Amino acid sequence: MKSILIIVCTTLILLPLTILAEQYGTELQYITEITADPEMEEDGLNLSKSSSLAEGCPEQSLFGQSFQLPSPITWEAQTSDNGATGSILAFDNFINTGSINKVCFWGINAFHSDGKWYICFESPMNFLIKFYNDNNGVPGSLVHSYNVTCPAYFTGLIYGGAFELYQYFADLPEPVEMSEGWIAIQGLDGDPECWFEWMSSADGYDASSFQWDGFNNIFINNDRAFCLQHMEYICGDIDGDNTISFFDIIYFIYYKYKGGPPPASLLTADLNHDGYYNILDVVVIIKFLYKGGPTPSCQ
Repeated sequence: MKSILIIVCTTLILLPLTILAEQYGTELQYITEITADPEMEEDGLNLSKSSSLAEGCPEQSLFGQSFQLPSPITWEAQTSDNGATGSILAFDNFINTGSINKVCFWGINAFHSDGKWYICFESPMNFLIKFYNDNNGVPGSLVHSYNVTCPAYFTGLIYGGAFELYQYFADLPEPVEMSEGWIAIQGLDGDPECWFEWMSSADGYDASSFQWDGFNNIFINNDRAFCLQHMEYICGDIDGDNTISFFDIIYFIYYKYKGGPPPASLLTADLNHDGYYNILDVVVIIKFLYKGGPTPSCQ
């Protein structure tokens, strides 16, 4: 019990706090995008971070458009957040999919005020993910809508001299069956002064996307960075190797308390059905493996 309390207390201390630091040298005419500025200075910010998640879309993705690297000056992070003026929403299209139950995507946290961009951090962030039919090259009728909560995972990549790229993983409560169409991802609620900025992709499907700025649907001449997947899960299989073992316990503890990579799906990790992911879920696996407890159930 003492060791568990130590782990919990340490975790609370290390929980990410919202940070706000002025980003000098970036004055934009519109608040709907952050673009590269080769003249921007780092302004004393600590940028020494490692990259562990910045690997692009998994090979088994149904559809994938990886994030654009910070070195080219052509990247654009488009605002897609309901806290922004006009509740700005970005869309992008996809093809050759099927049963989609997992979405991963990349973006920046930022806030625009007084003609300048500020860095901020919000995690977890609530998102609205919508799927639409295609209507002659533009988003058509709504197929499905999901409200999800996603932690932000550091990639270690810095854009514009200050903005860190984050990766998000969204497990959909039920799959959406689509062979092609459009996806919209929008930051919700939370901190009204911390917006989701959806990163661009340099190797996407058709070098185009759309953004609703509250008044008009604006054509954007680049793709957005996201992956669509269909994953088969075993409840309790935290590390995604299709079996429940001691390694799932290690993987979960490393993820939850040491900043390790996320489970193959968080849908496999709430084993005591209390809506949280913590040490109590590990206890369920331990009882199953070593105490003759019931097979983990995620229902």
